[in-house]
Amino acid sequence: VRASITERADAGSVVDWTSKRLSVRAERPWSSEGKRLAPVYYASIDYTATFAEASELSLWVSDISPWDGVEVGGVDWHLTPETRTRIERDVAADAVGVAVTRAEAYAGALGLGEVTPLEIADTGLISSGQPSPGAPMLKARGGVAFAADSAPAMEYEPEEIVISATVEARFLAR
Repeated sequence: VRASITERADAGSVVDWTSKRLSVRAERPWSSEGKRLAPVYYASIDYTATFAEASELSLWVSDISPWDGVEVGGVDWHLTPETRTRIERDVAADAVGVAVTRAEAYAGALGLGEVTPLEIADTGLISSGQPSPGAPMLKARGGVAFAADSAPAMEYEPEEIVISATVEARFLAR
């Protein structure tokens, strides 16, 4: 198993991997006649590998699954740090856009035309001062779901990864 992971790491399809929790034990089973038999030894080691692509994971699992003594314990779906950063930035920009759109709608309903942002921040980080007259406090939510593609050789049900942003904003409407 280790060799198959390191081959893929060398080829670039495995981003990171670890091995841990080595366990070795022996049991002395009983025969049907009530006699102790020779010890039977069991050993296990846990491996964790991060694959860059779901299709590469699928191929690897297809390769190792038939091996005696190999068990795939599960798949944990997550985004690469670069993808998470990019999507968080996009979602935050969308949340600000929603706040501006709502502020403009409220201002329009009051017969005011110009909306100027005074403060905008993540929820709970806006200054503690009271909003000035005509500057309503708005909350906007923006969200995106990003799920990894399922792989070709084996069927996986990826968990949905949700990234959301909530902002508080103060606007001055004239």
